[in-house]
Amino acid sequence: MPTYIWKEMEKRFMGSEELDSNLFVSNSLITFYSKSQRLSDVARKHFDRIKQKDLVSWNSILSMSAMKGCRDDVIKFLYEMELQGVSPDIITWNGIITSLLNMVILKQL
Repeated sequence: MPTYIWKEMEKRFMGSEELDSNLFVSNSLITFYSKSQRLSDVARKHFDRIKQKDLVSWNSILSMSAMKGCRDDVIKFLYEMELQGVSPDIITWNGIITSLLNMVILKQL
């Protein structure tokens, strides 16, 4: 997708208080933006704006961090997640392990 379309989408979504209040939409946007290496910072902005993060919010940001190979961020997010009273589930661990294993395999190629 051309860069100008991404930028236009970011402007529309980031300025919308209506979207900020919808956890389902916010979580979807985090996942959507995290699929693009160029827009992972936008995904992080959406994550930071969520007031009451649920397990899906945490799983989305953890998977993105693991895919990017940001080991320290993964550890930090897991710690923050547990401080907020959200326990990791099988999806959390599968996302982290799969991403990290893929990173190791790619380094060996």
